[in-house]
This record gives sequence, structure tokens and C-alpha cells, in this order.
Amino acid sequence: MRKYICALIIIFCFAFGQYERPGSSAAQFLDIGVNPRAESMAGAFISMTSGAGACYYNPAALTMLAGPAFEISHTNWFADISHDYAAVALPFGRNRGIGLSFTSMITDEMIVRTPLQPDGTGETFFSGNYRFGVSMGQKLTDNVSLGVNLNYVELILFRHYKQEVYAGDVSVLYDAKIRNFKFGFKIANFGSDVKYIHESYPMPTSFVFGVSGNLIEKGANTIALSTNAYKPNDGSPKGVLGLEYGLNSMYFVRGGYHIDDPVKSFALGAGAKINTPFLPISVNYSITDYGPLGLNQRLGLEIGK
Repeated sequence: MRKYICALIIIFCFAFGQYERPGSSAAQFLDIGVNPRAESMAGAFISMTSGAGACYYNPAALTMLAGPAFEISHTNWFADISHDYAAVALPFGRNRGIGLSFTSMITDEMIVRTPLQPDGTGETFFSGNYRFGVSMGQKLTDNVSLGVNLNYVELILFRHYKQEVYAGDVSVLYDAKIRNFKFGFKIANFGSDVKYIHESYPMPTSFVFGVSGNLIEKGANTIALSTNAYKPNDGSPKGVLGLEYGLNSMYFVRGGYHIDDPVKSFALGAGAKINTPFLPISVNYSITDYGPLGLNQRLGLEIGK
């Protein structure tokens, strides 16, 4: 186990020392969080993730599924852009979990304008980004799980200006089985470059490390703390910190903060879970402050655990 931890630390330290080229990567929509619970905690979720959301945040957590899980979420992004996520996951044997997920980011219809026809040509177009993912988590020991994502990414800029690329994620999750203490590591979005006509741009690869656990477990009350550090290939290192208060494991209030982020600052959210005779159902909401861009809201539904 010590060998695994040392290897992860070495990789993470190497990532933090990499050359920065801000704004040089493509397919940035892959870095936008999909789960309102996670985003209300500023995205500090790599070690706390559960259910079908694990397909995005840490596929190694799919090994912890107690049964089938389903998740959908919607984000009203800026400039009338819609960001949506859907995933389904289920256990596959005693020590394995699998999942399928889909992410889209689509603009409204826009008017085609030219220098000779600045008011429009009568035609319209839209821009869309899509990701289809296959995920699997496998337990290596009682405490350690490994996860893998294989993603097909399609980027449509304008009609026939379309690119198709493949990307992957590799992750690890360690569960201490004490006060819900866990830590996770992920290398996200590594793959082939995106080429537009004559220019090529790398995928938004990032290295993420996170730790979480319950600070307080007293009767019906729990307070969980989670923190992530991450290094994108086109930016400086950043950190996030999140807290979650739970009452009777049914009602939740959450908050988070983005450290050293030039745009995002605080995040807030709440959620409720109902235990039905079949599967638990959770509804979550989050709001994030993007500084000069304004507030961004997410709403999501989770079924299963």
C-alpha cells in the first residue's frame, strides 16, 4: 500500500511542476462539474463521490455501489448555454462496478452573419459538445479500488466543422473504513489532440488529489469535510474545500470555496433524500459564484446508491 501512495505523491508533485500555457487546451466543457451535491462543495468530491456520479468524478468509487444507480442533472450555463449530464451504473460481481454516462453542452440557435450581411443571412447554426463514457471500477484490496473511464468526445463548432477524439481517465480510491475517511487520485482527460483545420490543441488533462472524512458523527448529525487539489495542464494549481452537514441522512446543507481561482469563489447548496421501498431518491441543488460572470445554478436527481 505504501508503494501505491508514494507513487501517487511522486506523480502529483511532477504534475504540479509542469509548464503552464493558460487557455491552450480544447474541450474545456469536460472540466465543468456535473453533480449539484459536488458543486455545492466547490467540486471537492473525488473521494466523496457515490452512485452514478462516480462515472464522472472517480470511477473507482463504482465498486461501492449497493445496487443500480441513475443520475441526471441540468445546468443553466452562461449565454443561454445548456449543460446536461446523465449516467447509469450498477454492480458487476462482488468487487466491480460499471457505468455509462453522457454529457452535453449546447448553445441556442444563432444567426449566421457575414461582413456583407451583418443582420443575418437567413440561416442559423448551433454549437455542441458531447461526451459518451464507459466506466469501470475494480477492487484491488478491501481498501483500494482502481477506476477507468473511456470517453468518446465530439465537438461541433459550425456544421461540418466537427472533431471526434478519444480520452480517458484513471483513478484510485482508498477507503480507510473509519469515519468515512477516504482519499482519491485521478488523471483526467488524457488523450489525442483536437485538430481544427491547421491548429492542434491538447485535451484538458488534469491531476486531482482529494481527501475527505466525517469530522462529527453525533446522533442524527454528521459534518463531513472534503478537500481537493488539482493541476490542469493549461493553468496554475488550485484547491477547493467543501463541507456537508447532514441530518438523519435525509436533509443536507452544503458549502464550498475555490482557493486561488481567478473566477470562482464560494458555492452553496442543499439536498434531500427519500428512502423508498425500492431505491433511495435524492434531489440536490447548488449555486456557484463566478465573479463577474454572475451566479450559476444546478439541479439534479439521483436514484440509487
